[in-house]
Amino acid sequence: AREAAMTVVGKTVDSQRKKSR
Repeated sequence: AREAAMTVVGKTVDSQRKKSR
């Protein structure tokens, strides 16, 4: 479950990082 949560969080962070750029 921790790995799954990290993947979801990573995707969300990636999306926000791209938007921030």
